[in-house]
Amino acid sequence: MIAGQDRLVGAIFSFPRQIICWNVFSPEEITPESLALLEVVQPRPEIFVLGFGTRTNKIPPETIQYIRSLKIGYEILPT
Repeated sequence: MIAGQDRLVGAIFSFPRQIICWNVFSPEEITPESLALLEVVQPRPEIFVLGFGTRTNKIPPETIQYIRSLKIGYEILPT
């Protein structure tokens, strides 16, 4: 939980009861391997929301296919 003046910088996975740092620094690094956490977290998320700041980048097509294979909805938005 983030409280007071605490601040996280960089990519994160945000779940209802925890926040996990995500070691990606560019859209090209968003790969099925970098998303493997989505396979093991329980309950599995219904939707994956990816924010790109002000940039309009695209993630690799194989990553989109991977997210779909997990039957997880997804949104890619500016933040």
